[in-house]
Amino acid sequence: MLALRSVLEALGYYPDEAARSALWQFVEHYREDDRLTYTAFEGLLRFADPATLPRLIQRYGHLRPRAEEAWQHALIALAQVVGIDHLTRDMMGAMLDDPEEALWLLDEWFEQDIVYSESFEEAFYERAAEDYAGLLPHILTELEQVAAAQGDDLPAWLEAWRTTERPNGYRWRMLYTHQVLAALAKYPPSRQKQYQEAVALGLVLLGQARADQNDEAILQSASNELIRQATLLNILASPRQNVMPDVITQVAALGPGVVPHLIDILTSGPFWAVIRALAVLTEIARAHPGEAEAAILPVLNLINADQSDYILEPAVEALLAIGPGVIAPAAARLGLVDYVYDIYVSSALSNIPTAASAWALLSYIGQKQSLEEYEAEALSDLGHAEAIPFLRDNYDWSGDPILCTVLYKLALLNDYTGPELAEWQTVALDSYADFVKHKP
Repeated sequence: MLALRSVLEALGYYPDEAARSALWQFVEHYREDDRLTYTAFEGLLRFADPATLPRLIQRYGHLRPRAEEAWQHALIALAQVVGIDHLTRDMMGAMLDDPEEALWLLDEWFEQDIVYSESFEEAFYERAAEDYAGLLPHILTELEQVAAAQGDDLPAWLEAWRTTERPNGYRWRMLYTHQVLAALAKYPPSRQKQYQEAVALGLVLLGQARADQNDEAILQSASNELIRQATLLNILASPRQNVMPDVITQVAALGPGVVPHLIDILTSGPFWAVIRALAVLTEIARAHPGEAEAAILPVLNLINADQSDYILEPAVEALLAIGPGVIAPAAARLGLVDYVYDIYVSSALSNIPTAASAWALLSYIGQKQSLEEYEAEALSDLGHAEAIPFLRDNYDWSGDPILCTVLYKLALLNDYTGPELAEWQTVALDSYADFVKHKP
């Protein structure tokens, strides 16, 4: 199965007719809704044309869900296109536990009160009492009312897609949402569990459409450069997950002058805005060395056990982009925040190849009674020669596969030829051989 999945994944990166034909052949003949189906759907959606979605959703209704699977893989592939796969998974559980919780989940995710028409709310609770049977057409009708109220000409946008190329940004999200909901209403899954999960996807798509705005049109209406820049910053600071696709690049192009605005977002902005602000800060720091150091402390404040990887990982990227200026303030907090801070900041310091970062890590670790694996790996990644005597003389490395591997790597990097090298080499290579032997 792994080999077939690799083939399907590779085919999904080619837009030519032969590759897509092979994927369609698989989708039309394979009946299981599993990881293989997810990979094939993902590939076909990567270069979707207007006929792709209805055809895929019609096929989705004929798939056999696996009893041991927690969700429908094909459906998650459909959700992933517009970045709502995680929310769709959460919705699948919430709507079965409590209909009220399902709508509240959308408010929480989009960080605003999602308002629906009275007729839709009435239909939602009525259908929820009957396991959501028949709700998909109501979701479609509500979406079409949203599009009409916002002046979205969906038929014209679809025709433009057919004759030119796929739209981007807001137009793509609305077109995609309408196509998915129209196809689900036309080809509803016959199995109850599949239908309920299709409803979950539909509710999330509708919630996103309710919370969305046409950033591209708003930016285009800016009457001068100052208003354009203010509009860009407002889009960046939006609580929405999906905004204008190139807003990060456009805001970064404004240069170091926007760093104070980024600090405001990092300090008190909504979740998705913080993620975008970190990305802008990273681009500015790389393009203008030394000009983003004012943001070091706000970035460090984001690194703790209360945050998810969505923020932790771009926060580390921002620190690395800023460079050596982060070493002293970052190291000063080691051991004072929590274990998440220590892990992520140690990793960041290990990727700033300076003597200062090496001494900062060695100083912090030397004050402790024990050595954590991530700390040893951080010293290994940094590769500084001073780590060799530190680890060799302060810890019992004999027979320890982790420490011997770290010391062996450090020895190779620094041309160390001491008498311990033979044992480090033997233990490290034996450990690696054992890993390979038992690798799944």
